[in-house]
Amino acid sequence: MIDVFAFIADNKALFSGIFIGCATIIGVTLNIFYNRLIDSRLKKEKTASTASALAAELLYNSYSLRQLYLEIYTQKAKKPKVTEYKHIDLQVYQELLTQIGELGSSLTFMVVDSYGDIKKVKGRMELLSEDGFMAKDKETILKDIKLALVKTLSCSIAMYLYSDYMNGRQWLKQITEQRVIRIERTLEGFCKFAEKAQIEMNFIPSEEQNDLEFRKRFQNKDDREKIKSLFLSVRSLLESIPKYNAWRAQLSIRALSYKIQNTLVVFLDMEPNEYDVLSDQEYSKFL
Repeated sequence: MIDVFAFIADNKALFSGIFIGCATIIGVTLNIFYNRLIDSRLKKEKTASTASALAAELLYNSYSLRQLYLEIYTQKAKKPKVTEYKHIDLQVYQELLTQIGELGSSLTFMVVDSYGDIKKVKGRMELLSEDGFMAKDKETILKDIKLALVKTLSCSIAMYLYSDYMNGRQWLKQITEQRVIRIERTLEGFCKFAEKAQIEMNFIPSEEQNDLEFRKRFQNKDDREKIKSLFLSVRSLLESIPKYNAWRAQLSIRALSYKIQNTLVVFLDMEPNEYDVLSDQEYSKFL
């Protein structure tokens, strides 16, 4: 019978080589895994920062578009001159242009599309600002601004949600209610703008009654149902998205963005265009 210990002693150089080789392989494998983990975390943090920066600029531009709309809407001159368009900012978008593709194809399309509308409005106003524009063009310009506004606002909300997703599950659990409140406040600002633009909404602002549930601030029954449906989708997404991989999260956020956009368009006494309606129907299965 072979003496195991004697066999090991006689072949200790061989076994030492095997042990060293195994340890080396394990060490290299762990190092590769650790580096990939760190790279993945850094990539997520970078993407979260990109999405957050875009969300902030889009939100700022939605406010600027509102001010521009009101400036034009209240003008009575035959050839109105405006200045509010100068506050529309594209700096973040331009600086992060090479990184936007990392958001994924679904969200990249939304961002580029939204900024395309913003640039269209700003470029048009730059051309018309020196001599003023004819009053007959006023309605067309206001319509373009409203369309850019709802797209910008919905894209901003989408970018904030994707930034939250990229910050991880624990973060999402902690900020779910805060995010719902932020969306409510964002939409309240939008509704106040609509009232200033004399678009009848029958909306009760929080200053008048701060203990009222957000959807109940809409006195019109159809509007209440639209808002109820919208926030059911918001909560459903916030509860489900931590379990999604990146591509599914992107599609779900894009679906919510279309729902927000098409809801706000109606609140501005407009009809969603055919593309947005079809897109809403196509992506709704991901909500």
